[in-house]
Amino acid sequence: MKFFFFLLFRISLRHLLRQKLRTLAALLAIALGASVFSSVRMAIDGAGESFASSVTQVTGRADYHLSAGPEGIPEGLMADFLHHPDILRAAPFSSVYVLPDINNKEGERPFLLMGLDPFLDTSFRQWEPESSGEEENGGISELVTRPGAMLVTQTLARRLGIRHGDSLRVLHGGKPAEMHVAGILEEEGLAMAEAGGLALCDMATFQESTGRYGLVDRMDLRLHAGADKKALEAMLPAGVQMQPATAFRDTGLAMVKAYRMNLLVMGFVSLFVGMFLVYSVVALNAASRSGEVAMLRAMGVAKVSIFLLFITEGLLLGIMGWLFSLPLTLLGYPFLQEGVGKTLETLFFGKGVAAHAFQFQDLWLTLALTLFVAAIAALYPALSAMAVSPKMAMAERGFSDKKTGTGNLRSVTGLGLLVAVPFSAGLPAMDGLPLGGYMAAFFLFGGTALVLPWILARLGPGMALFLGRRFGVSAFLAARQFRESGGRIALAAGALTTAVALFVALSIMITSFRETVRVWVDQSIGGDLFIRSKMAELNDYRYPLSHDLVAQIEELQSWDALGYRRVGLERDGLAFDLEAMDMETLSRYGGFLDVSGTSSDAYFYSGHGPLPLLVSEPALHLHGLDKGQILDFYVDGVSVPFEVKAVVRDFRTRTLALFCDMEALAKKTGKREISGMRLFYKMSSGDGGKEKDAALELLRDQLLKDYGDSVDVVAGLSLRNAVLDIFDETFAVTFVLLAMALGIAGLGIATTMTLRVMVERVGLLTLRSLGASAFQVRSMVRWEAGLLLAFSLVAGLACGFVLSYLLIHGINKQSFGWTFFFALDGLNLLAGILMIFAAGMLAAGPAMALALRGSPAEALREGTS
Repeated sequence: MKFFFFLLFRISLRHLLRQKLRTLAALLAIALGASVFSSVRMAIDGAGESFASSVTQVTGRADYHLSAGPEGIPEGLMADFLHHPDILRAAPFSSVYVLPDINNKEGERPFLLMGLDPFLDTSFRQWEPESSGEEENGGISELVTRPGAMLVTQTLARRLGIRHGDSLRVLHGGKPAEMHVAGILEEEGLAMAEAGGLALCDMATFQESTGRYGLVDRMDLRLHAGADKKALEAMLPAGVQMQPATAFRDTGLAMVKAYRMNLLVMGFVSLFVGMFLVYSVVALNAASRSGEVAMLRAMGVAKVSIFLLFITEGLLLGIMGWLFSLPLTLLGYPFLQEGVGKTLETLFFGKGVAAHAFQFQDLWLTLALTLFVAAIAALYPALSAMAVSPKMAMAERGFSDKKTGTGNLRSVTGLGLLVAVPFSAGLPAMDGLPLGGYMAAFFLFGGTALVLPWILARLGPGMALFLGRRFGVSAFLAARQFRESGGRIALAAGALTTAVALFVALSIMITSFRETVRVWVDQSIGGDLFIRSKMAELNDYRYPLSHDLVAQIEELQSWDALGYRRVGLERDGLAFDLEAMDMETLSRYGGFLDVSGTSSDAYFYSGHGPLPLLVSEPALHLHGLDKGQILDFYVDGVSVPFEVKAVVRDFRTRTLALFCDMEALAKKTGKREISGMRLFYKMSSGDGGKEKDAALELLRDQLLKDYGDSVDVVAGLSLRNAVLDIFDETFAVTFVLLAMALGIAGLGIATTMTLRVMVERVGLLTLRSLGASAFQVRSMVRWEAGLLLAFSLVAGLACGFVLSYLLIHGINKQSFGWTFFFALDGLNLLAGILMIFAAGMLAAGPAMALALRGSPAEALREGTS
């Protein structure tokens, strides 16, 4: 063992320390890749844990929930279950997001107001008011005896600047309510949910404050061991479902699972690109130390020891790179945490995500993955070193890539991986994850990297003659290096090709996605003014618009009104949003983007048979709901059959969207409500929209004056821009990860060109001694860097287009159920490619400077030594 460590120091560590620039470049690449992966994983896992913890605190010790969607269930059902022999405990629960009405508090965030029975609820959730010092449990006493009393968390009290005894006016979709702070909750249990942004009150107070008399959102149940669940379900009225208490938490985490995997794969790409630099360092070390390796073999050192020597060198690079990544992770984690948390809040959770503290134990997985990548990178050089014999070492000096038989095997393996790409891409998703798509992407990268040396070797001779005739001897000598050193040059080409392919693919995907969303927004979210109950999205549209407001809007002569009703539904564990709207008015101002079938078939209902229904694209790709299927839903306590007429595009992430005609639904259920309205200005004055803008501003101000406490009024253009802004924000993290991968690839260019100069130092000095000018030597290095970049960019473009197809029609389709129109922003893509080329040429600067270092006389000494 001592001898092994002695060899490790003499053969590997000493060499690494001598080649400081090369070693530092590899360590920096590993550190950047490990830092990105660690930060992304901890940020997204921390956000998921925060969501799960918040939901668990609210769920408490319940086994099952009774619920009927946003409509709620009658509180009279409580008596039937409270005394049932199979029920151990039962308690009602309701909640609504409210907005504090505080002067000079622009942009104040809503908080969650919970309604519960203070005495029954203690069997389910942990909460306790702070002791007042005057009366034990005085907060609970005041909670049940004083109208409008509520307990608030310490976090909320600090945020709003309120304390025990203060009053607070809150707004929601119904009438404003006056609340009284009866106490402050201890910072434990339930008070830690919703990142501390919550308050709780007695159920009677909740119903009075929100206008939901006689209704509760759900009933929490704890069952005796051996309880007959089917018998309990048989007691339920139509439309009420009995679900596991963990269903909401599991659904939320399942939604984010694919997003998590996509980000982790992006983070791993940075490590994957860094792997090329580790390979480069270990391979050059193995080749340049071939004489020493041969002598060790002659002295009786076993092949396995040689193998372990160079594998250990790769592992040491991995460990040191991981250690270097720790300060980078500490610096980058807060920024990625904020970006990832905001994305998850916007797309999936719909509520605040608490910050997750940095914990060093979360870094061990990154260390294991980094060591695995480093070992894989060192594997081929270690096998090559193990094959060195004393005779080969004494007969040939220096570095050589010529390994008999290995080139063809490598090329055949690469072709096999490329052939496997379409077959892997066609595999179905496993547990909701597009593993086949991920395999296809890495087969594409790996196969391209293995085939590149063969392509470079074949291009070298012909390219050298062509460039020599057109641009002189410097171009000729640079092109010949593609034939002489294809393997080493292919390392940097592989790293840059991977990064460029990722850049091109993500650019195309994001452009395609944004263009599809823009068309969808203009087509499906058309309108000049939008009116809906306050915080309607957060509160599942439970509050309809008032009849007075609807009547006032319908009397306007200059505006067309498109009313709609949003109803939350559940079926087979899936959450749906049924949006019933005036299809006749919609047909005049917009429509849907069809995926399959014709959406206009659902615009009119004959009055007989199932209601015509449109389903969103994710319902087709993820759950198999397709044209012609019959679906039954309980709407307003009535079983309503629907027939799917078409599949349309929709980009909601929390629920699956359904669409039908509002009048047809009202005839089936007997309930007429309007959740919101879209207004279209009918007059056209030809003044560039000034008249419409003035009319819109006048109507908006009037509505806010009359109904501002209970409704939100938003200009259509502002709403559509907000949707596109959300889209841009969700891809901010992706751009950061892409920039890191490109940066690591830039390190690969600088390192590879520097290594090329170091390896060919004798040859370059010989050229100087034969009369080559400094300009010619610099020109040769510059040409070599330019050819490397050009080849990598061409290969990266080809791979990028293939990868973009995998992303759009494979990975995204299986992850989120979306597909997009193919769109290409040619100018921006070209500008990005040119910037990468320019940056790559700058990265080759140190190599050009190194090429001129030393005197020609050194060539004679080094060549004969």
